[in-house]
Amino acid sequence: MQPAPLLVTAAGASDAPDGDTAVPRGGEARLRAIVVEHHGLVWRTARRAGVVEARVDDVVSRVFDVVARRLGEIQPGREVAFLLQTCFRVSSDFRRAAARRARFERPLERDEDAMCPLPSPEEALESRRARELLDEALDALDADVRPVFVLHELEGWTAASIAESLGIPPGTAGSRLRRAREQFQQAALRIRRRLERSEPVAPRVAGDDDGATR
Repeated sequence: MQPAPLLVTAAGASDAPDGDTAVPRGGEARLRAIVVEHHGLVWRTARRAGVVEARVDDVVSRVFDVVARRLGEIQPGREVAFLLQTCFRVSSDFRRAAARRARFERPLERDEDAMCPLPSPEEALESRRARELLDEALDALDADVRPVFVLHELEGWTAASIAESLGIPPGTAGSRLRRAREQFQQAALRIRRRLERSEPVAPRVAGDDDGATR
């Protein structure tokens, strides 16, 4: 379940760690509207981009910090494109930082984890593996086609809505979607072949070979 949208103060700063970000004069209302309207999209995108749920709020805060700093550069109608590109970049930074920390830190059990039923090790491993494979395939997409793919295939937007939100012609949205699907399929094929090569061979049991003693 995703949290409620971040609040934006009267000064235009989010409640993120870098919340002292200045907002262009007169931009507070626009920033607040962007946060309220697109918070859910940014949250889901960060989760799909491989950020662990415990850190998704940090990513969302960082994304809207960037929006606040660069609000004057974002053309009206192009907010979604800017948000998605920023979210993928920030998520990638967080994933790399988490991987570095994991080499030196031992994760501690949180109180809420102890109170909540946990999935079995097999379920947790399968869920994590599926998410990692999706992240890898999404990372393989070109930057200009990735937002179109996410909005259409994962968010269920129509091509017309995507074109309007990204500020591109409908034909461009369609061609980018086709490119994205092709790239995603190619990435998925590469991943599947790699997994097939890395799968352990089942141990041979005595008597299974042709010509074995009956």
